[in-house]
Amino acid sequence: LYQGAALASLSVQFADIAQWQHEWLAADHLDRQLDHWRAMLDGAPGSITLPRDRPPRPQRSHDGGVARRSLDAGLADRLRAIARDGHTTLFTLVLAAYGVLLGRYAAQRTVVVGVPSAGRERRETESLVGFFVNTLIVRVDLDGAQPFDALLRTLHARVLDAQAHRDVPFARLVDALAVERDLDSSPLFQVMFDLAADMADTAGARATLPDGLVVEPIATTAATARFDLALNARDRGAGGALELALTYACDRFVDATAQRLLDDY
Repeated sequence: LYQGAALASLSVQFADIAQWQHEWLAADHLDRQLDHWRAMLDGAPGSITLPRDRPPRPQRSHDGGVARRSLDAGLADRLRAIARDGHTTLFTLVLAAYGVLLGRYAAQRTVVVGVPSAGRERRETESLVGFFVNTLIVRVDLDGAQPFDALLRTLHARVLDAQAHRDVPFARLVDALAVERDLDSSPLFQVMFDLAADMADTAGARATLPDGLVVEPIATTAATARFDLALNARDRGAGGALELALTYACDRFVDATAQRLLDDY
């Protein structure tokens, strides 16, 4: 309730969604999807060997910093055109470039990147409060002789495959693969990527609520770092910029390194 306005009744509760997932996991769907992830991750490195500025610690602190850059509207529109001409999405294009950058920094032919999945496929979940997000894994295989458009086609298929097998909870996948846990590193992947699209330009937007409370967005310079690196891109749409925020683990990197990563990107 707010200012006397009643919320609409919900057709389902969060417990109903949990029960649906439990029933799905008890069926043979789980085994089929786990087989896909086992095959996809076969031969992939369990970690990324990025050069670090600070020595390893017994247990990470999760302290993070944020480096920011903005790709101007002209460059962003050219990227959108490349994605459109390549019959893929801006998400896949920006992810492919991120994979190339990480592969060169780590001197690895294969990079494993985590990407979030909203997890709200059912219409009943639209107005339901609860955490539905799952983490998917995309494998980026790099070949110095491979043209970028070929990498883009391969990665487009990988992203679609990941979405087609998005129902396995990440924790269940880690358990099924019997991944050895390390307090200084996240399992299966240590770098994250996400792209959010703005439906409208909300930069500097302010909202005035009843009783005079004013709300406005602010940019933060400190963050919690769940991963070594997490690149978050925000697409302002046709004619708008592409904003980049790189969250980095302070246990591993200094701000100058994060800024240099964005420069190289």
